[in-house]
Amino acid sequence: MLEIRLAQENEIEKQKILWKRSFGDEDSYIDFYYRYRYQADQTMLLFKDNNLASMLTMIPLYLTTPDNNKLKAAMFYGIATAPEYQGYGFATKLINYCNDFLAKQDTHFSLLVPASKNLFGFYYKLGYRAIFYLRESVFTSDFANAPTPNSDYECSIVPASPEEYNSRREKLLERNFHVSYLYEDILYQKRLAQVSGADIYMVDLANAYGCVAVERANSSKIVLKEILVPEYYLPSVLKKIVTLIPSVEYVLRTPDFIDQPGKSVVRPFGMLRCNDKDLALSVKDSGYLGLAFD
Repeated sequence: MLEIRLAQENEIEKQKILWKRSFGDEDSYIDFYYRYRYQADQTMLLFKDNNLASMLTMIPLYLTTPDNNKLKAAMFYGIATAPEYQGYGFATKLINYCNDFLAKQDTHFSLLVPASKNLFGFYYKLGYRAIFYLRESVFTSDFANAPTPNSDYECSIVPASPEEYNSRREKLLERNFHVSYLYEDILYQKRLAQVSGADIYMVDLANAYGCVAVERANSSKIVLKEILVPEYYLPSVLKKIVTLIPSVEYVLRTPDFIDQPGKSVVRPFGMLRCNDKDLALSVKDSGYLGLAFD
């Protein structure tokens, strides 16, 4: 017998076990998520004969259109199915159920970030389309001393509060189709960054400003999960970051409409599903997602 319902507070431990078996994350990370981000009323569970077989989290957020219209949406996060129940279509059942559940609350969009390239095809069959793109490149600490155009502008980079970061983020993404986050999402990203040894930051130059979310992946690798600054000043900001947060390698992510110094690739990052044909007309063919807690 199948049962799909919202989680209850006494079911956290069995969820942690399923998370561990599905993603292989360290216990410290799983505990971190359940301490700082988990909400039972955003977590949908699927049971098979009273055994937890599949689960996902519905993170509420908004899609902001170029004319600043905000559409209710949810990010599906932590989609997990126990190994012994894979191949039975439980994830499909759960995703479709959650879309119907949200539609009853006047939320007609869901988005997700596939964990691997081969999952794009799976989600495509469920009605999702690759809408959110990013530009990505890798550079080393040598960039700090390399001769690069527009790289000698003074800038300051200081930790930002969630409110400061989100305010800047929205201003910098004005007139672009993008995902807008709630305060608790930016707070969680700040905590993720801090526990890794970095932070979320405000960037200030003489005639411009920006923001950047940084995480340390390991002792020799930094991920700039989001950096929003005017393209002209990007080289200067990157050199400052290399000085401020030393590492061997840096992974740089920007919106696809911002050019990066050196070689970069544009790739699909997130997918979107709309369950209302009229609302679908208000969505552009490409947009920016940014933070996915990946």
